[in-house]
Amino acid sequence: MVDFKLLLHPPVTDKVCFLRKRFKNGINFSKFQSCCLSQDEDELLEENQEPRARRKYIIAPVILVIVIVILVLAFTTNVFSKKTHGVLVPPNPTKPLPPSASTLHVMDKGAICADGPPCAEIGKEILMKGGSAVDATIAAMFCNGIVTMQSMGLGGGFLMTVYIKEEKKAYSLNAKEKAPINAKMELYDDATKSKNGPLAIGVPGELKGYWTAYKKFGKLPWKDLIQPTIELCERGYNMTRHQHDSLSKTNLHNDSNLMSWFKDKDGTFKKVGSKIVPTKLCKTLRLIATNGGNDLYNGTLSKMLVEDIEEIGGIITKEDLLKYEAQWQQPISVTFNNEDRLFSAPPPGSGVLLGLILNILDGYNFTRASIDGVNNTVLTLHRMIEAFKYGYAKRTELGDTDYNELSRLLSDLTSKSYAEDIRRKISDNSTSYEPKDYGAVFYSSEDHGTAHLSILAPNGDAVSITSSVNI
Repeated sequence: MVDFKLLLHPPVTDKVCFLRKRFKNGINFSKFQSCCLSQDEDELLEENQEPRARRKYIIAPVILVIVIVILVLAFTTNVFSKKTHGVLVPPNPTKPLPPSASTLHVMDKGAICADGPPCAEIGKEILMKGGSAVDATIAAMFCNGIVTMQSMGLGGGFLMTVYIKEEKKAYSLNAKEKAPINAKMELYDDATKSKNGPLAIGVPGELKGYWTAYKKFGKLPWKDLIQPTIELCERGYNMTRHQHDSLSKTNLHNDSNLMSWFKDKDGTFKKVGSKIVPTKLCKTLRLIATNGGNDLYNGTLSKMLVEDIEEIGGIITKEDLLKYEAQWQQPISVTFNNEDRLFSAPPPGSGVLLGLILNILDGYNFTRASIDGVNNTVLTLHRMIEAFKYGYAKRTELGDTDYNELSRLLSDLTSKSYAEDIRRKISDNSTSYEPKDYGAVFYSSEDHGTAHLSILAPNGDAVSITSSVNI
């Protein structure tokens, strides 16, 4: 067993003592010997004063041999390292790994999965008070906007899918950000302006989306959905590792609020577990609880927001906020061989790709035997990976249905015949590292900054929502 304390705090041996002294004081080789040798060895040296000339002749060849060996090892290591540079060696555990680090839970009445640690509990309390699945979603999302503000919040937008069991019907709500009215191509001659800075700010849809969903499916008083998060905000929450790692890499100097929330007085970034109290955000939540979800679009908050954006050079106007509306849409629907159905938000969401992937896999008719033994398991996993590759190759072809004609593409991505055609292309004996071999048209860079929440209520209603920071 490795003693990790020794790795962190190695014992101060004689050799360690030498290294410290040598580089600090330039101690010569004879002092190195006396520092590293034991007391018994020192005594032997004192007793044994035989002619040193012979020793010198013996030591010199030994040193020469050692130097040659070191040079040979260095050369061969360098050569082999060049040959193997860039070669990836996949892990090969001798024991099966658990499918997930998460603890398996069995729920009797419902389930909530949220990014923020306290947010699932807040959603649960709303359900226990008789709130709807949408009520619980809104309550938990307000919480997420505090404790995972690096990933989502009131300045962003979301896509939501709601399933009402009694109606056996699904609804999709698009509350994504929109481009301001004054956004013109010539304003973005520099490509970075659409990603960073005041011109990159879109008209936020998050709060209007909550309000729109609440008006259709809400049951409890609006204020009751926000109060738990207000209390959490005002007493403070503990910063998670993910939030720390995300924000500590960001330049916070341009935002006085973030500076005051996440940095100590000496300017150092707060540690994981530190209590965060975003005071101004708490006050904003109180206004929303009192004035309703339209306050950011035609009330006190809208005036404040427009003034703040104008001050930093943004182009969002009062008219942008007044005209913003979250849109109810027809969800994507895919039915599988066992009559299970998948409902998902249409583009610009990527849920249709999940439908395509599952349709491809559905044709393999997997059973328990598909993962019985190493060979069957490897083949099954290979087929799954290839299906994901073909699915995600289509991601860059998706877009906003208000501005792109996607009906033919969506028809293909949800059809059984299209999935069957792809399944025929999957080889059980080969794969490729080239995206173009899977039909990818454009390169899609890795993106960040999203939060997801899923809720299954006791009455069988369900909500799935993905929210992102204003990008």
